[in-house]
Amino acid sequence: MCPGKNISQGRDGKSYARNIAEDVAYMGSLDITTIVCLLNDYEVRSVGCDVKKYAESCSKQGIELIKYPIIEMAPPEDFDSF
Repeated sequence: MCPGKNISQGRDGKSYARNIAEDVAYMGSLDITTIVCLLNDYEVRSVGCDVKKYAESCSKQGIELIKYPIIEMAPPEDFDSF
């Protein structure tokens, strides 16, 4: 799931109009305390999600947002930091 995904047609052919604050609040209601985002900022923006609002929404809900972007279908570049 990509919180806040907002595009007219995704790779699956579907449109998405998600609300970042609602999505993150829902995750908080499930007692999720950490989100690991594997997308880089460009990729997050390319699915219509505001990177700054994503981080702010997580902070507001007390959810730690860990950003560890990796190239799609590739292993992490630095296993030690992973």
